[in-house]
Amino acid sequence: MKQKTKNLISIIILIIFLLIAKIYIEKQNRNSQQLLKKGDVTVGLITKKNGPGPRTISGNTYFYLYYIDSIKYFGAILNDINYPIGSYFEVLYLADKPTKSTMNFTNPVEPENVCNYFKKECPFRK
Repeated sequence: MKQKTKNLISIIILIIFLLIAKIYIEKQNRNSQQLLKKGDVTVGLITKKNGPGPRTISGNTYFYLYYIDSIKYFGAILNDINYPIGSYFEVLYLADKPTKSTMNFTNPVEPENVCNYFKKECPFRK
């Protein structure tokens, strides 16, 4: 009887864990879709890179900064490809929630074109 109870508890815990993982993944997908549909574009600069740790399956963590209306924001994203620190890429962000962003690694920006993304003063020139 005790063995059946232990098995039942284990199954219930597994189901709860899987449901939490599913909800988290759906939220991440919803955020990504929202950024792709409604996102505005600016430029981000990679400021730091952390390689895969001992408990990480794969991927580098990139930390980047970007400006919206002269306000500095920070973000972090995982990617398997190595990019040098100081590289510029397009960043998609939500106008109503500028802290929600993602770096678009498929669209690199040349350093001489960075200031073309800003209507006012270019914050990367400082």
